[in-house]
Amino acid sequence: MGINFFKEGKNFKHLPPDLKQLPQMREAMTVLTAFSDQSEDYHRYKGRLEALRIQWSEEYIAEQQRKQLEDNAEQLKYANEQIEQANEQANVQTEQAKVKVELQKQENERLREILREAGLTPPDL
Repeated sequence: MGINFFKEGKNFKHLPPDLKQLPQMREAMTVLTAFSDQSEDYHRYKGRLEALRIQWSEEYIAEQQRKQLEDNAEQLKYANEQIEQANEQANVQTEQAKVKVELQKQENERLREILREAGLTPPDL
């Protein structure tokens, strides 16, 4: 029975009644239980470490994505400002062109008036 215990020790949670009588077997069972408990603690510890590693990785990835989104938002903001400035400049140029057209019309009308006063028929300008 003792040899069977060592061969199948991983399957024992408690000593069979006939082996409880032997001090050596009780000691072996105590050592086996200690190793088993340590192994379970070690696996729990490794599991916690793995869970923390995954959590930290996810937090790191989320932080990197947040920073990328902030960078993208900043770039969009800058691009929008550039577009607004270009629109403002285009509006100023449009207004300047309208003023030039109006001044040209006034100049054309003044020249027509001069020609009429001189008795000449002004051309259509």
